[in-house]
Amino acid sequence: MVSSEREISFEGDANYEFDIQSIHGYEVKVDINAATGEIEEANIELYEIGVEKENQIES
Repeated sequence: MVSSEREISFEGDANYEFDIQSIHGYEVKVDINAATGEIEEANIELYEIGVEKENQIES
């Protein structure tokens, strides 16, 4: 697992987001409903442009 996040949607639903590195080098993003455990979205991220704000290092 590369990273994980907890999120609250505008509707008030809690979700977990996991970024998982596959053995083939792909990163898979999985969103899971925290209340039901249901997978709401899963996709392969082929590329990412830039760095997310929360991961940036401030100097």
